[in-house]
Amino acid sequence: MFISGYTNLFLGTQDNLLWANHDAGGSGWQGFGVEGSYMQALYEAPLAPAADLQLTYMDFGGGGMARKIVPNLQAGIWSSPSVWTAAAPPGNGTAPVLIAAHTYVQWSGTTLFLTTDGGATWSALGILPADPADPTRTLGINKFGSSQVTKTPAGPALYEFVGDGMRNGLVLQTNLSPTSTPRVLEIRTFGGRNNQGFNSGLQGIFGNCFAPGAWYCQPVYAADPNDYRNLIAADSVQQTMVMSNDAGRTWSAMLGLTNLVTAGGTLSFTDAIGGCQAHVIAFDPGNSAHVLVGTDQAGIIASANGGLTWSALPGTDRATAITSFFFDDRTNVIYVATYGRGLWKLTVDWSTVGKL
Repeated sequence: MFISGYTNLFLGTQDNLLWANHDAGGSGWQGFGVEGSYMQALYEAPLAPAADLQLTYMDFGGGGMARKIVPNLQAGIWSSPSVWTAAAPPGNGTAPVLIAAHTYVQWSGTTLFLTTDGGATWSALGILPADPADPTRTLGINKFGSSQVTKTPAGPALYEFVGDGMRNGLVLQTNLSPTSTPRVLEIRTFGGRNNQGFNSGLQGIFGNCFAPGAWYCQPVYAADPNDYRNLIAADSVQQTMVMSNDAGRTWSAMLGLTNLVTAGGTLSFTDAIGGCQAHVIAFDPGNSAHVLVGTDQAGIIASANGGLTWSALPGTDRATAITSFFFDDRTNVIYVATYGRGLWKLTVDWSTVGKL
């Protein structure tokens, strides 16, 4: 929510620009970006004053440049795109990720940079660890965005999906405050092993691949935005949904959720192009007990108790190839984005979830 009394929506397409709307679809949509643009982070009203609202996105059609648009609060429209920051190192190549008001992190190679002044100045915050399967190598990240921002008792933290081409897992940075010496991000789970070298229970994380030979597969995992200890993921090796309550050190199978994702075994957990039936997992930032899983063909699956029990939401199988959720706490509406199937609105009676 950027403009008082309104909900702003942002829609990304594959080949037809990005689009902004300032009043939940009530008026026209404003196009921006070019083919190949990608949205990653945006300011929300609780995190920034009205004078500092902006949407950042990556313009990959323009060579991997981070750009921004800002709202005209009086006119109810958004500015023309401009370069987000020219300060070195801008970290272009990966999208900036919002941490707090004026505060972003952004990758440049294997180094994570921090700005606390909206991109005017940067400092090195962290670096990726060595590959535990081959200590002479470092891990790599997905440049199209797989960061998950969450909270610890001491402040915000960041999970990042990493891989070496054969194995993958998650690394964690729990201290996002400025530092004179970059910290090494901690491996929480990688290739089936946890940060202590023991079996973690998570062998690998699936991707949501959009088409055969897709150039990008979004990792299917989510961190509770209010408690860094809680995560849910789709295990690519064991072909099951899994949960962790200790920041990714150990994971347990969620057989009930797996059964719903596969519609009782009538749908394959994986598909012919290497993707997963589960496409996206989302915690409600306003109430982390509310969790949604969006699928390719099995509709939307919900939990009202943080993932302990799950229900398939009736009628939601009409929305196929789900890619993302947005929880609008102002109107209690959930916006559901799908790949090539439009934008949907969902209202959930959370008191009935688990009883359906």
